[in-house]
Amino acid sequence: MANDDKKSTISAFFIGIGIYLFLRSLILILTNKTISPESELGTGIGFLIAGIIIYFVMKKKTK
Repeated sequence: MANDDKKSTISAFFIGIGIYLFLRSLILILTNKTISPESELGTGIGFLIAGIIIYFVMKKKTK
């Protein structure tokens, strides 16, 4: 049971970073900052997808 909690924590961590970077880049785009928000947007989406994949892979392994 403790192992399952650890796996969901890892995937939640990735999803959290993804959402953070995604929202941050959206705010940067909306406020027209000069920092390149496109690269951060890609990174955010990447982390989000990684978190979702990790979540489903770990879910399958526990069954």
